[in-house]
Amino acid sequence: MNKIFKTLAVTALTFSTNSAVMANNDPIDFSALTGEYVSTNPGLEIAVPSWTRVDNNSDGKIDGYDFHFDVYKLGTKTQLFSTPVQYLPYFLSACTRFYPNGKNIDFKRISSNVVLSASLTTGCGSKEKLIGHVYAVNISAAGKTPWVKSFSGRLLGTGILPDKNGNGIGELSVILETGVPNEDEYSEDPIYSDNIIYVYDGETGASLATPQKYAIQR
Repeated sequence: MNKIFKTLAVTALTFSTNSAVMANNDPIDFSALTGEYVSTNPGLEIAVPSWTRVDNNSDGKIDGYDFHFDVYKLGTKTQLFSTPVQYLPYFLSACTRFYPNGKNIDFKRISSNVVLSASLTTGCGSKEKLIGHVYAVNISAAGKTPWVKSFSGRLLGTGILPDKNGNGIGELSVILETGVPNEDEYSEDPIYSDNIIYVYDGETGASLATPQKYAIQR
């Protein structure tokens, strides 16, 4: 990781130690979903997130979502196109906590790309599992291929970085927490957590820096 990326990483991690970006008390910022994206359509467009629960392995149990964006001409029901569907694993249970419009999702815009990040908690107690997904797609026209990243751990949030590889598109940083401390105040388990930072090309999803783990809480 070069000096610039390391500086950005440490700064981002410092702000992530006290509260997760997608778990604070502020309203969700949906501004990335509305804008001038499609040059062939006069005016603005809105990208509407679409979540469909699916049984991906056909075992009779819901095990995730098929996700995509429906792009409309703003202020109308005129649908211009839908982005390609991607399956996002999500193992539902009686105590699963995820709401498609809840505080565990976030949206960002990088040039003509809309980025969804979702932090999912599944299972109960000792079987609780934390997973995260990033779905990014160029919505300037129909048929653009999205890029998707999935993570094991708590996805704290994402950030937009300046263009570092000269393609004219900004980059995306992703911060993940692993080794989440036991929240039982009577537990004798050690309290520890680490943050891992990833940096991806905002257009293609190609990795631009070696993921690094930093000790946050001991």
